Amino acid sequence: MNQEYFRKLLNARPFVPFVVHLSSGVTHAVRYPGCAALTRTRLVITDPDADRIVVCSYLHIASVEMLHQPLEPAM
Repeated sequence: MNQEYFRKLLNARPFVPFVVHLSSGVTHAVRYPGCAALTRTRLVITDPDADRIVVCSYLHIASVEMLHQPLEPAM
């Protein structure tokens, strides 16, 4: 996982919420694109409901799970 991978996830339209699984087994959800920031080596996730900020090194991100698929536009 790297900065470009997460940039694509955060800029996707429609945005699809996702969960980051760390190598320690801890998980963090990114529910809105504005709740994450990228640096060269880290993903910063905010949780406004819990008033919490977590900083995740890309090296420790084991996987990413999409929470739901975007709906296809109606024709």
